[in-house]
Formats: sequence, structure tokens, C-alpha cells
Amino acid sequence: DAQVNALLGGLAGLVAEDFLSVRSPGEHGTDRPEFRCTLAYAEGKKKFVYNFGKFVDDRTRRYVWTDPVDEVAIVAVDRYLEQIPQMRNSFRAGRVIDWSPADAKRIEITYHGVGEVSLVPVQEENRAFWLPENPGHPYDREKSTKLGFGLFTLSLKDDRSWLGVQPDQEKALGLNPPQVTLRFVLKGGEKVFFFSLDDSGEAYMKKEWQEELYMVPSHYVKILQLLDLNYRTPDLWSVRVDQVIGFLWEKRILGRDPESWSVVRQRDPETEAWQWNFSDPESIRSKLVVDRLRARELLVGLSQIQAKKFVTKSPAIAKRFELDGTAPPYRLVLSIGTKGEKKTLLVSRNWSKAGAAPLYFARFEDDPIVFQIDATLIDLLIQGLVKEE
Repeated sequence: DAQVNALLGGLAGLVAEDFLSVRSPGEHGTDRPEFRCTLAYAEGKKKFVYNFGKFVDDRTRRYVWTDPVDEVAIVAVDRYLEQIPQMRNSFRAGRVIDWSPADAKRIEITYHGVGEVSLVPVQEENRAFWLPENPGHPYDREKSTKLGFGLFTLSLKDDRSWLGVQPDQEKALGLNPPQVTLRFVLKGGEKVFFFSLDDSGEAYMKKEWQEELYMVPSHYVKILQLLDLNYRTPDLWSVRVDQVIGFLWEKRILGRDPESWSVVRQRDPETEAWQWNFSDPESIRSKLVVDRLRARELLVGLSQIQAKKFVTKSPAIAKRFELDGTAPPYRLVLSIGTKGEKKTLLVSRNWSKAGAAPLYFARFEDDPIVFQIDATLIDLLIQGLVKEE
């Protein structure tokens, strides 16, 4: 309705800067208008046709005329014509989902090759929530509810979002097979959407029941790709400080063999008190001593690791951060308890821009989640635990 009103208002408000007579057929491009608008009045019994022709030489004005043509008007583009919707897609509704949350019984998100989640509506007193079905980890019900309701707000960006029917492009755009499938299970049936996100950041969509392709806001697809990371609590791993009995820190510099140092918790043979000592051959040979205060600060941080921000579960994206496990820039191996248990954390290089605060990403070796980790913790490991003389 808004675009139709804009069209009618724009046509009604056209003001000519000048008029030129048409002395011969086709003069001023009147034989080939670039677009035409026909208004029908009184149930179609009367028609009024606006023709929009080529630009005047300075390209800031166009020729406009009505049928039959005996003169053309010169109309400023920026003041009048840019306000008038001209393309078919300008009049199409941009809202993609035209049913309400009350019509839905379940929402299913599948990130193919990565994972899937389902949300179901739950009514509590006077408020509705969207909660995960069979959650595998602690979650924030406010965030899952925000995700659930947010999935109903998808709208197309602009009139260029309609790409038409292009079956030969579905595979190239990542829609056949799709990267992500979004399924709304409704009271009266199902509605299924397919999505993809390319390396340049453009996102695409196809409806299961139609052949047309669309461009959609990329942030919507990125939210789908996060799956349960949209609402999962940030706690990823925790252990009592006294359970950590040692760890190894390894760094890789391009073109060189990995460098590492390690520490172990031992009892002082004289005092019987627990203390931290270096256990790698190079540190022992150099008679390096562990800084107790820095070791304590580090252990407190390592005993409870949280995500400052979740990034992905996708192995392909983990590889971009060099966190696929083949050759991570940094690697931390924690020794837990007395039964030889190990916990390995893979850490990225510093991704911050020059002059900005350090930015590190990490992934536990036994978990696909890539997350932003506390940079203070990683900087402590990079600086090392050698006690200054």
C-alpha cells in the first residue's frame, strides 16, 4: 500500500521545468519510452498514460509525456522521479513470513553437516516463551525466546532482492543442496525455507513451495548458523583449581618447529607444600623458576573457561581460524587429576587490528564450538611464567 500511494502521490505531484513541442514522430525519444504507467479510472473505462523517456543531456532531468503526445515535459529526476517506484518488485511485499507465532507449533533449524535444533512455544501465566526441545546444555530462556520470535521477522532488503526463477543458479548459490534449512511446523501444515551464505557475505533464500530465488539480510542466516549458540550460557568448562596438576603451552611460528614449555605441580621435599616447577627440558636446563603469583592468576582463569562470544560450530569456519586441529598457532594441554586426564585447548593468532585490544579465538579439541576467549588469559600464557630476577 505504501508503494502504491508513493506512486500515485509522485505522479500527482510532478512539476515540469519546461515543455518542448514534438514536431515529428519519435522526437525526444517519444517512440521508445523507458517505462510507462497507465492509470485506470471509473472501473477501467478511462485510462491515463504517463510515459517516461530518456534523460536530457545533463542526466539530471527526463522527458515525460502523456498520450497522445504533442509535447514533452522536462522533469527533474532528483526532486520528483526518484520518489516514484518504477519496477514491479517495488510493489511486492517485503515481509517473508506472513503467519504469526501463535500459528506455530515448532521451529526447526538444520545447519547441514553441523547440527540442528528445535524450539517449541511454552505458555507460562501471561507470557509466551520459545524454549529449546531436548537441550543438551544449560541455556538462557530469554535468549531462546528472543531467537524464536525473531525468526518471524524476516523481510527482504529492497526491490533487488527478488532474483526470479533461476534453476541453473541454485547450486552455485548454495541452495541445492542448501546450507541451512528452516522449518516452521504450523497448526495447518509446514513451511520450509532454504538458505545459504557465500564467502562475500551475500545471503540467499528459496521457499520449498516456490521456484523463485531471493537475496536476504545476511545477519538472519548467520543467526540460523549459530544454532543453540544463540542461547547457550557462556560457561564451557570448569574444574577445581587444585585438580589442575600441570599444563603444556605450545606455539607455532610459520616455518619453524613448535616451541613449548610446561609446568607441573609438585610437593616441596622439605616443606611438603605444593609448588609449581618447570618440567620441560629447556627450562630445567636453564634453571628457570615459576612465578607463583602469575601461576596462581593463570590457574584461576584456566579453571573456568567462558566464551566472551560464540562464533560457530562449523568445521569450515574453524579452519579459517586455524582451529581445525592440524596446526593451531597455540595449543594448551591441561593435565587434570591423577588418572592422566587431558584437556586440550586450541588457540588462534591475534586477530585484532593494529592498535586495538588483542583478540583471540579458541576451540576445545573435543568440541566443535569456536569462541572468543579472554585475551588476558592468553596474553599471560604468551608472556610465560618465568620469575624475574
